[in-house]
Amino acid sequence: MGEKFFTKVVGVTMKNIDGTDRQEIISETVDIGDYLVLKREPANPYDHNAIAVYSYDDQIGYLSENVAEELAPLMDAHWLILVTVADITGGNEGESFGVNIEIEKLSPLEVDSETETIRLKNMTNNTAPQSLPLKEENKSEKNFVITLLLCLFLGFLGIHRWYVGRGSWLYTLTLGYATIGWLVDLITIIIGKFKDEFGMTIKL
Repeated sequence: MGEKFFTKVVGVTMKNIDGTDRQEIISETVDIGDYLVLKREPANPYDHNAIAVYSYDDQIGYLSENVAEELAPLMDAHWLILVTVADITGGNEGESFGVNIEIEKLSPLEVDSETETIRLKNMTNNTAPQSLPLKEENKSEKNFVITLLLCLFLGFLGIHRWYVGRGSWLYTLTLGYATIGWLVDLITIIIGKFKDEFGMTIKL
């Protein structure tokens, strides 16, 4: 396992270049346990180490300057940086949402070692070694049709989220974040961008 540490996403109250509101994106698409995506911005005019944080295809902020300074060289050297939502703060009346995250750093050697371990576990006696097949575009093992139907008919209770491993009582008790989150999930599933608990895309 790689080194882990906790930090928070900064700039979550700002708007994105395309006009989307990061607070709205967080409230509608980010849950505890979700995987987030990091994207390097070496051409950023304010910080050449800048690392943007994304939920699906929408930016929710940046890593702090100190954390970015540490991780940017690693990302450029092809380290795998895993980011998981540890907690979502605020959100009450007059309070902005905040996102606390857990970061795990895996060197290329560690990634190769973990892949080899999985490969060896999947080998059976008296068979030749086989390489692990790559999932097409990180496709989830969860069934697309089941996910869609659960969301369509029971989405207001978040049953589709429980099915893919991303369920939360907040979502269920607020009837799918007052049905808005339900609608967003339904659209996301239909266009093939909804993800399971491991960040894998659920599609046909």
